[in-house]
Amino acid sequence: MNIAPTKANLLMTKAQLKVAREGHQLLSEKKQVLLMEILTRIHDFRKLESEVQKRIKKAFNNLRKTILTLGEEKIDYLARVYNKSLDFEILERTTMGIVTVDIIPSRTDIILNASLWDTNYYYDILQKELTDVFPLIFKWLSMRITIMRLGDELIKTQKRVNALENIYIPEYETQELWITNILEELSREEFYKVKKLKDKMKRKKGLIQ
Repeated sequence: MNIAPTKANLLMTKAQLKVAREGHQLLSEKKQVLLMEILTRIHDFRKLESEVQKRIKKAFNNLRKTILTLGEEKIDYLARVYNKSLDFEILERTTMGIVTVDIIPSRTDIILNASLWDTNYYYDILQKELTDVFPLIFKWLSMRITIMRLGDELIKTQKRVNALENIYIPEYETQELWITNILEELSREEFYKVKKLKDKMKRKKGLIQ
């Protein structure tokens, strides 16, 4: 052991062991909370993902009908003339000490309302479907980022729990036991020395008398 077997070091080791055990308990609780949070969010994420996939598939079906009825040249024209940027805002918030994000689109009307002469029924349906699905896509992306960050924090927490459980706590326990055993042995040796000295003094006193 790279430590002197003194009472001061024994007290220090006991204090370190106490802190390590308390830290292990807190981190174990945090790990469980993170795990439950991730499982809950994954459940919601999969439901949303299924809904997004269903709506995107439906929108693509209408896109094909729009192309068939309007033609690719008209679709290209509409894309150039009525094109607009897709802006969004990223809002950060803290969950259990972890910074998560909410991605909020600045607008949901992805396709501009084109002239009635330029479009048809399928184009109008496509516009509504994309307008409805894009906020869900942003929500899906926000949930995915949050789950990934929670997962990273869970991995870090598990590593800390393992380090305390397999390295630090056993090391402090071994150190405490080692110092305790040495101090007890020294105490017994001191007791025998004192007893031997007292017996010797008694014998001398008896001889003098």
